[in-house]
Amino acid sequence: MWLAQHAAISIIVATLSHASMRVPFKSLVFGMLLANLIDIDHAFDVGSDNGYANSLTLHIFHIYSGLIASIFYLIALKFSHQRYLFLGLCYGLIFHLGADAIGAFLHYRIDYLFGLSVMLLLLLWYVVNKFMNKRYCIVIWFSVFIYSLIDFFQMYINYFVFSNAYNYTAWSWIVAVILLLIYCLIFRYALIPSIEENVNIEA
Repeated sequence: MWLAQHAAISIIVATLSHASMRVPFKSLVFGMLLANLIDIDHAFDVGSDNGYANSLTLHIFHIYSGLIASIFYLIALKFSHQRYLFLGLCYGLIFHLGADAIGAFLHYRIDYLFGLSVMLLLLLWYVVNKFMNKRYCIVIWFSVFIYSLIDFFQMYINYFVFSNAYNYTAWSWIVAVILLLIYCLIFRYALIPSIEENVNIEA
């Protein structure tokens, strides 16, 4: 899947976890979003991955993500101060691999991925709109903007630019990861402090 789809899944899962289990939203969603940065390994072996290959079998961070998630979980058990950040990293890796498995099942076809993007956008809108205070729904539109920007960049380069394809594929992932990192930081340090106390928690 594309990075933006992973980001949407992270926000959806973190919001639902916060609403149903009273897990601190700020730390959990930040950790889950950061976990998606493992996709930088798509740029490490562009000779084998031309944008269509299964990332679950080619890339170093994906191969060892189960071990990495286990380490994050053990750290969460040991250090209570940052527990939910490390749990977010752990959960983020788990959902990332699960989403990649779905992408592999769909053979990474652009029409299927586009349809999945539309469904995730609708689900993102519904979940955030349901559990967050209405006056802070700007978060939805900010997420949609970043979501669309990253998805367009990756799909355009990977599917429609054919000259020097390997280098383009590498840069499509490098720039996308940078965009996602910027998004994570803005989400954590600018948006979340404004909305954290305005999430409606249903018993």
